[in-house]
Amino acid sequence: MGGPRIDTNKVKQIVNAQPRTFTVEDIAREAQISVASVYNVFNDMLATGAIVVDHKIGKKKMYAVSGKGSDDGIIKPNIIHLTPAQRFDYVGTLVDMVATGISPSVMVTGLSGIGKTFLVKTRLEANGLQENMDFLMVTGHATPLGLYRLLSEHRNQRLVFDDCDSIFHEADSVNLLKAALDSYNVRKVCWHSSRLPDDLEPSFEFEGQIIFVSNLTADRIDEAVKSRTFVIDLQMSRKEICEYLWTLIDDIEPAMPHDEKAEILTELELRNASFEQFNIRTFIKACRVYRGAKASDKNWKEMLTVLI
Repeated sequence: MGGPRIDTNKVKQIVNAQPRTFTVEDIAREAQISVASVYNVFNDMLATGAIVVDHKIGKKKMYAVSGKGSDDGIIKPNIIHLTPAQRFDYVGTLVDMVATGISPSVMVTGLSGIGKTFLVKTRLEANGLQENMDFLMVTGHATPLGLYRLLSEHRNQRLVFDDCDSIFHEADSVNLLKAALDSYNVRKVCWHSSRLPDDLEPSFEFEGQIIFVSNLTADRIDEAVKSRTFVIDLQMSRKEICEYLWTLIDDIEPAMPHDEKAEILTELELRNASFEQFNIRTFIKACRVYRGAKASDKNWKEMLTVLI
């Protein structure tokens, strides 16, 4: 038989009441439950953006409720203190720095479906860069040798690794990224192996730039890789996602009247906690449900409950 059932809602209430940063042990002590049980709740809250990893002290992670990060009452400069629109504008500026050659790389992590990839591509194109000519989108899985080939063949270009998280899990891939992102004037990437294909050199100088877009939280990515790039973790609460959606409302489903989209978004604000996942795609699907329901004389709010 298992242990006593954990009151997840009670744990979340304790977390949300924290006025400053906290550890897993702090919450376990206050809730009088095991650290392992708190981790289970934290994983859910991290996935929805309700809490974020604010900073680390050694290996200990300090968490914060989205929008509340502080340490012993001293507010630190931190992205969670910015509005969602300000956060995305900040990310856009860093992408501009890569596009113009000021910075060799940037890493954008956080929740899926909040527009990270769209923002990166939009800012690159706004800087006059064309996909497949000036920058290459790389998605899916990449083996270490596959990554070496990519870096070699595009050594003078910009690579955007979009949801290609396998490169962070293989030790050989991590070492290649460390070499390609190094702060030295010459970034030499090497692959010494008898199995190296004949069309590849055993070493080369990487002079390109890299943008990473990942749904992983920043704390799950190798520290040595992160130390070589700008890292922005766009974790957001569902309330903050709604706030950000209001700034995008005219750009999403542009053929729909503004007042209809406003009606939908107002409904989503009221019900955001009821969805298993909540992001920009949720709003897009809701808009399409609305249009379909209106066309067939159905109740769109009921359809929303069933379909999303």
